[in-house]
Amino acid sequence: MQAPIPDIHGHEQFLSEHCVLICGAARDVKAGNAAGVPTIGYANKPGKDAKPSAAGAMVIVDSTQSIGEALTQ
Repeated sequence: MQAPIPDIHGHEQFLSEHCVLICGAARDVKAGNAAGVPTIGYANKPGKDAKPSAAGAMVIVDSTQSIGEALTQ
């Protein structure tokens, strides 16, 4: 079963430059980018980085510690 595509359209008033979307699926990266939200691709297993990267994630991380480091860049 696949997760639903995030419904963030229509909620742009809640988004700001202080938001970031952390996701592993290419469709989630595309949805975040379409809404103007920076995206971090989460690839916790080898080979899972290609799709979020190709979809336009600003950075790919492989651990929760790396998420914190990416947020400070």
